[in-house]
Amino acid sequence: MLNKEEKMKASQIILTFGLTTMLSACYIERDVDTTPPHHTSVKRSTLSLHIPFGTHHTGLSHQEAAQLKSYINRASRPGPVYARLVVRKLHTRFDDDMTDTRIQTVVRFLKQAGVASHRIEVIEEGSIKPDKTETESGMWVGIDQYVTLFPECPGFDGQVMDGKVPPEGENHFGCSNEYNFARMLAEPRDIYKGHKLSPSDPVVNSNAIERLRTDKAKALKIEKVDTTSGASGASQ
Repeated sequence: MLNKEEKMKASQIILTFGLTTMLSACYIERDVDTTPPHHTSVKRSTLSLHIPFGTHHTGLSHQEAAQLKSYINRASRPGPVYARLVVRKLHTRFDDDMTDTRIQTVVRFLKQAGVASHRIEVIEEGSIKPDKTETESGMWVGIDQYVTLFPECPGFDGQVMDGKVPPEGENHFGCSNEYNFARMLAEPRDIYKGHKLSPSDPVVNSNAIERLRTDKAKALKIEKVDTTSGASGASQ
């Protein structure tokens, strides 16, 4: 027969063993990928127009102006519009001056049509020697649209940030940061081709963050843990 003290020790051992068994049964060992391939990318689509420019002409025809305006309207949904002007310069001062005037004409039109000046790029294709058949410099205008492709995180649906849900969920660690980064992109072109820093960049970035903060239509997303099922997930 066990005495009272021995019975208490035996009960404690049985209780401890039982709890350990129960907890072990509840724990599901799983591999967690701590470096998921969450990344933001950008796709570019271009609507192009070649402007031949007649000899001694520097203006746009009604048809060319209407075509460019149509391209800009089509590219302005859903994001910012960019423009590239590709020109060829001739080895004569007169023709170079004409080319510069034509560039100014097209740039002015693009600004009036709603393209921001910092989104207009002029590219010189290279100088060529004029001959009997090459007496003018044409221009190729590309209206670009850059579409941000948000990171794909399997099983992550996202949660609107309201200050009440903790940013947790190890399976999706980094996804919400990358998602929010994609949301805050003011210039998608920078992801596509890079961007050279200038003194105005801090102001531009600050204004972009402020626009995002006050824009109720662009809700940021965070991760959460679904405590009801014990699985990592999210809800709207």
